[in-house]
Amino acid sequence: MLKFSLVISVILLLACSCKDAELRLRQGSVVTKWKLTGSWADGGSAAGKTFTNNTPFIDFQGEGRFHSNISAYSRYDHFELVGNSQIKFFTAGKEVEKINYEISSEGLEIFRQECDDCGQEFTLAEKEEESVPEKYDDEQ
Repeated sequence: MLKFSLVISVILLLACSCKDAELRLRQGSVVTKWKLTGSWADGGSAAGKTFTNNTPFIDFQGEGRFHSNISAYSRYDHFELVGNSQIKFFTAGKEVEKINYEISSEGLEIFRQECDDCGQEFTLAEKEEESVPEKYDDEQ
């Protein structure tokens, strides 16, 4: 009976961990790795953006650590959430930028404050995409 309970516990634990990323999205947590799926400026649409080799990403890690291969974000090393709609980015302990964000069932949207109609769309990164060594330059 003890072995059966142990097996059931392991199965439940594995089932829960498989849904971890989806659960974070439903709970509205920004702390995870996100891949860029589109960006727009001046009211344009982000639809249809595809990246072949080097998927641009942003990675909000535990304890406020941050990493990205997107040039606009690569200088930041830490972040802090302000309420449910803003993120402060830091470099070497100094606040550099504050942006607005929104999490929905579609993913994460970031709105840069210097442009009212500018933004970027992100979806949850897949497990195999977690190590992207090259840097993506979004200012091309």
